[in-house]
This record gives sequence, C-alpha cells and structure tokens, in this order.
Amino acid sequence: MLGNWSGPQFREICSERRNIGQLLSPVGWRQPQSRHWAADNDVYAHRDDPAWWCREGLPNWLKMLDKAADAWCDPMFCLLPDVVADWPRTLERAWEYRQECLNRDLSFAVALQDGCDFAQALELRPQYVFVGGTTAWKWRNVEPACQYFQRCGVKVHVGRASGPLRIRECLRLGVDSCDGTGWGRASDKMLPGLWRELDGTDPQLRIGI
Repeated sequence: MLGNWSGPQFREICSERRNIGQLLSPVGWRQPQSRHWAADNDVYAHRDDPAWWCREGLPNWLKMLDKAADAWCDPMFCLLPDVVADWPRTLERAWEYRQECLNRDLSFAVALQDGCDFAQALELRPQYVFVGGTTAWKWRNVEPACQYFQRCGVKVHVGRASGPLRIRECLRLGVDSCDGTGWGRASDKMLPGLWRELDGTDPQLRIGI
C-alpha cells in the first residue's frame, strides 16, 4: 500500500497492478482510488506529542470512520488507535474504540506494539493485525505473528516497509499486506525497485541474497 498517494499516476498504477493499494489517514483523507485500501490513524506521526490524541487525533479518526463507511468500496481494515511501543496502553485503547468500527460495520486492525501478547490481541476479534512498534521489535515479530494469526484466520499487515529489502522480507514471510510512505515520495527512483521485487525480477533474488 502506498501511503496517501493519489492522482492520475496512482490511478494508472492501480489499473495496471492489482497488488497495489492505498493506506489513507485521517488528515490526508481522500476518496480511495484503489479497491485495495485501508485507513490508518495518524498516531505514529504524532508519537512524540502525548496530548495530540485527545486534542486532534480522536475527532479526526471518528470523522474518517464516517467517511470510510460511505466510501465507494469497503476498506480492508481501519486501524484502531494505538500507542507506539506500548502494548498495555494500545490494548486499552483498542478495547475502548473497537465498537466505533463495529457500529459502522467496518473491519478493523489491532496494532501490535512492543511487548504484545498475541492471545490478548486475538481476543479483540480483529480481521487484521498491524505489526508496528519499534523497528527492531517489529522485524523480530513479523514471522511469529504470521504463524500465530494466519492460523487463526486473521490477516497480517506490516507497517513502514519501505525499500526493496523490507518488501523482500514481507514476501518471504507471507504477510498479507504492507505499506510504505517512501515509495511515493521519490516515485521515479523508488518504484522500479518495488516492481522488481513484486515481479520477482530483482537480480539479487536469483543469486539467493
């Protein structure tokens, strides 16, 4: 999923590639241009401002849910509010706000953060889990998350997977989806590498790297 990217170039990409979608956010909301899209919550961008959620985050997230419920196609998931790198507070928020998605008949994802207990996340009955947290924790836990949740019928999304090496790792582990805002920021330079990974034509793949 390409974060908050839209316009004629993105529509052309979506028409040519069925495995490309959008990760939209409350602040950057627009009508989805891909059938494969999901809704973020903007928490990561404001992780250093503890007061932001009550001040701006929650109202914007609720407005986005209303818009998502009226979109021309349903989102793959809406990410429940979380707290970066803090599983106990993330779990508390997830239980507090999951009903907002249920009331709108929207599928939701639970963010897995540092210290996550997979069984606790499963009790929320999400359609997706969103593997987040600190970079080191995330990449240590993608594989066990896939093994645990996919066996239970829950899909796995990985956040912040910009760059060919990260895409290659997601493909190797069999995640269901991933996102990366970096792909759209320097699209002329970045996208050819993404296409090579998705198409299996990267020369490094053929030599086993």
